[in-house]
Amino acid sequence: MGAVLAIARKDLLLLLRDKGGLFFVFFFPILFALFFGTVFSGDEKATRIAVLVADEDGTDGSRAFVESLAESEDLRVSPAATREAAVGAVRAGKAPAAVVIPKGFGERDAAMFGGEAPKVDLAVDPSRKAEGGMLEGILLRQAGERLGKKFTDPAALRRQARDGVARVRSGDVPAEIRKDLEPLLDRVSALADTYEKRAADLAGGGEAESAVAGFFRPLVVERVRTVAAEGAGDRPANGFAVTFPQAAIWGVIGATAGFGISLVSERTKGTMVRLRAAPIPGSAVLLGKAIACFTTVAGVVAVLLALASAGFGLRVQSPALLALAVASIGVCFVGIMMMLASAARTEQAAGGMGWAVLIVMSMLGGGMIPLMFMPAWLSSIGSVSPVKWAILAMEGAVWRGYTPAQMLLPCGVLIAVGVVGFAVGARVFRSAG
Repeated sequence: MGAVLAIARKDLLLLLRDKGGLFFVFFFPILFALFFGTVFSGDEKATRIAVLVADEDGTDGSRAFVESLAESEDLRVSPAATREAAVGAVRAGKAPAAVVIPKGFGERDAAMFGGEAPKVDLAVDPSRKAEGGMLEGILLRQAGERLGKKFTDPAALRRQARDGVARVRSGDVPAEIRKDLEPLLDRVSALADTYEKRAADLAGGGEAESAVAGFFRPLVVERVRTVAAEGAGDRPANGFAVTFPQAAIWGVIGATAGFGISLVSERTKGTMVRLRAAPIPGSAVLLGKAIACFTTVAGVVAVLLALASAGFGLRVQSPALLALAVASIGVCFVGIMMMLASAARTEQAAGGMGWAVLIVMSMLGGGMIPLMFMPAWLSSIGSVSPVKWAILAMEGAVWRGYTPAQMLLPCGVLIAVGVVGFAVGARVFRSAG
């Protein structure tokens, strides 16, 4: 028993002396718990949908509608200067959704009795279908609440009644509605019944929707095309086109962690010393490791791509840009591997630290938890994670229809991270030995 206790004491002392291993055994789990506790703490802002709003109408009615959206507890509203800016941000993956209020919204909104219903255009990122459905429901709810307020405001109701009478006399209202509408504008329930019957007749007969379809219909939400590449359609070819980048990034993370541990193992076991003693430059050793890691990362993505194309009908819009994305990802994670390996002194520390850092990158970059479910302040720092840019680069080539100019930002960030990481890691290795 004394020998057993001595061995146990020895291992505990070794753990205490290994500061890196000690941190990831005792302190990192605390940070991990705090992260998920923050994400799922019930903060009311955590699940708000970020949406860009472009007001092309610029009337009192449109501004009031934008204000009602901004006051919603379900939305985080940011203004957009133009329709092109709002939809372009969605197309580029910078915003999950955009609402465009076209010209004529205020006029239609004011015409409660007769005329067309007010309309907004909704652009939703095809990979954020759940948020799109939620947002459409929120828009209809907000419009319904505004319509309800009109009925509870006597002055507004009298104004709408006068406008309705004028519209009836002008002949804009269908004949079957006109005979009831002019003398009985105060009978809202009877008018609603007439509208419902007319709407049902239109739906059954397949006719084009006429002005009567605007009666008591608070809002029309029309979806806007967000994928602009030729032949891309309005959404990815299938769900695997969306999940492929996330699946690929986990293979990349596994390769990065494995090579990082391998490099530390060779250093601790003396293999690195023997390689340096060989008649080859020291830089060649590190470069060989980098090439092997790069090849593995590219191979992982290539295998997943082949499986997706053969078994799941994945169609890549731009093979050339996908090759650029994969190369950029390879450079990035080779640099990360070198930096992590240079910071660890033991294999245990390399394994714990490597996986911990890579998992945090995945969490912050949306690889584990969709950014929409994070608090605003936490999702905003996701840009520091290379995982976010890796996923965006692959999506841009696979289904977002990015142009070469649009690919410059994600690929440039990835390459910059890789170059800096490799330079730092190589310098540490040279100074250590």
